[in-house]
Amino acid sequence: MKKLLIALVVLIALLIAGVVVGPGLIDWNSYKGEITARVKEATGLTINIDGDIELAVLPSPALVVNKVRLGNVAGAASPEMVRLKSLQVRVALGPLLSGQVQVQTIRLVEPIIEIERFSDGRWNVLGLLGDGIEEKAAASSEPSSRETT
Repeated sequence: MKKLLIALVVLIALLIAGVVVGPGLIDWNSYKGEITARVKEATGLTINIDGDIELAVLPSPALVVNKVRLGNVAGAASPEMVRLKSLQVRVALGPLLSGQVQVQTIRLVEPIIEIERFSDGRWNVLGLLGDGIEEKAAASSEPSSRETT
């Protein structure tokens, strides 16, 4: 019985060590190509990751992407819409263990965001805000009447 208990404690210690040390053994930079392809697919914009990608497990799981540049839409004055020293995303551990990603915080470190309004009234950032946002923005830019009784 004592040997079984010792074996169980050793197994748990090895699992914990694997979870803590394991992410440091993976080359997260090898995922840059997949990340850039998915961002391009989702936004139509080009993203460049000029720095390293890091993953931390403790105190809570976090992804850090360094030196990020997001290209701008066609016709914009600036070639880049967003430049960041780093992007830090922290997720909740509990849901992650069950296969769900629950973002707790997103932190933009030293962001430079170029927001432009084109001559036709469109904004360069509207495509990033979700489907149909351009139509909603155009509709809301017209004056509305408000009646109160």
